[in-house]
Amino acid sequence: MRLKAVENNKSIRFINGDVTEKTSVNEKFDTITMMGVLCIFDNYEQVIHNVISWLKPKGRLILFNMISEYDIDVFVKYIPSSANYKEDNLKNGWNIISEKSLQLVCEKNLAELRTVNPFTIELDIKQKSDDLMRSWTEKG
Repeated sequence: MRLKAVENNKSIRFINGDVTEKTSVNEKFDTITMMGVLCIFDNYEQVIHNVISWLKPKGRLILFNMISEYDIDVFVKYIPSSANYKEDNLKNGWNIISEKSLQLVCEKNLAELRTVNPFTIELDIKQKSDDLMRSWTEKG
């Protein structure tokens, strides 16, 4: 995919880095954009820490990801149907980190969480305050 991006955008300088390895990028940036990346990592705190370390003072991380408004982080795992179930075979899915967890990670990294736009599902589902997870899957 990177080759296609480079090929189609000759005026843009691409930098190859690994968000799980802080030392994989040795430059500082005014702005870093992450789109749909954070949700694939269970160790999201380390990923955010690494990315923030690549920002210049007053730099900005623009994060496009599903964010839970509840104080619940959802970690999704999956495995191909044909595989024998073993916990070691589970792959990281599309996690949903809470706004509260993002706030705490920002505080740890002396960063400021400025804006969170709400994630909404256009379904008529009645919320259940006693079990917020069921609110996502049961009709009211």
